Amino acid sequence: MKSKRLWTAAAIIAAAILILFVFSVPRLGEPSRPSTALNSSPESSPIVAYSESYRKGTYTLSGTVTAPDACSSVAAVASLIGDPENPTGILLALTMPPNTGVCLQLPTKVSFSAAVGGPPGLPITATLNGVALPSAPAESGTSASSP
Repeated sequence: MKSKRLWTAAAIIAAAILILFVFSVPRLGEPSRPSTALNSSPESSPIVAYSESYRKGTYTLSGTVTAPDACSSVAAVASLIGDPENPTGILLALTMPPNTGVCLQLPTKVSFSAAVGGPPGLPITATLNGVALPSAPAESGTSASSP
């Protein structure tokens, strides 16, 4: 009689383990759920934040780009748009080459700075790798996100 109870208890435990295993193992036919940490694309839109200061005929544009990893670098070049005698604006051209080396894919803020001479009150147009960033008011603390 004791062996009958032992076999019954063992059968119940085995059935419980089997049922839990069947429900906990992902099925091949179901699409896998994306992991937000692992599937965040390094090509996702970097966030660009910059500010301007104007002193003695020189615009100084400085800020940060949220790069996909710590190995990324950013180059910034500021130039006048239009005729140098009568410019219509300032172009802030940011370039962030793709990183081909092995690097931890953890978003990192990379600083940049550029300066250009010109008359006061010029609008600023910013590009990242040739793609125009959304226009933002030309005021200190301007920030934008690339498309």
